[in-house]
Amino acid sequence: MITPIEPLSTSILSLMYFGDVVFAVSGALTAARYRMDVLGFVLIGTITGIGGGTTRDLLLGRTVWWTQDPLELILCMTASLATFFWIADDLTRPMILRGQLYATAALLGSASYAGLHYLKVPDMAAEVTACMAAFSLRASAILFDIRMRPPGQFVRLGRKQVDPRTK
Repeated sequence: MITPIEPLSTSILSLMYFGDVVFAVSGALTAARYRMDVLGFVLIGTITGIGGGTTRDLLLGRTVWWTQDPLELILCMTASLATFFWIADDLTRPMILRGQLYATAALLGSASYAGLHYLKVPDMAAEVTACMAAFSLRASAILFDIRMRPPGQFVRLGRKQVDPRTK
């Protein structure tokens, strides 16, 4: 049986939020070591920030706290994103998060659908719009060579220019 979450004191909530942010930054720094793009930072940082408490709640049969109040989820995502913009490290990363807009396009499509569904747009219109958003971003990325860059560089448009003096 899933039991509701009981209210916590302000001091406990503050410590919990602080811990979530510290763990999210820690996860985002790990993403930097693997040269992940912005989506990789947010995914790894957020999972690290909320993962332990989520596992705890699932094992105890309780409602996962951030599904009822997404503030901690938002804090982890924000901390991870902030870490992405404040790092300029040049490390290796997995193929799917290598700057190609695969996962980012999927995220755009998913977020578009979720937002349109929330706004009570008819399902067919929401599905078509979300698919077109994802397809348009991916197609634009291919046609114009748009890539997410490593931390500190964010987005690059067009092919890299080769300096003839370095050949």
